[in-house]
Amino acid sequence: MRDEIANALAAYERGDKDLARNLVQPLADAGDVHAQTLLGSWCWLEWGLFDEAERFLLLAADAGSGAAAHNLGVLYQ
Repeated sequence: MRDEIANALAAYERGDKDLARNLVQPLADAGDVHAQTLLGSWCWLEWGLFDEAERFLLLAADAGSGAAAHNLGVLYQ
C-alpha cells in the first residue's frame, strides 16, 4: 500500500490531481488511515468537497490519526 500512496503523492506533486485521487481513493475506501487522511485533506483543500473531506477525516481520526483529527478541527473552525 505504501507504494500506491507514494505514487499518489508523486502524481499530486506533478499536478496530476485526478490520477492522485484515483490512486488513493481505493485505499481510503478500504480503510487505510493514511490514505483517508490524505484524501480528506485533498478534498477539503484542493476541491472544496467539505462533506467528503469530513467523511474521510472522521474515519481516519476515529482510527487514531492525529493529523486527521487536527485537520478536522481546522475544517470545523
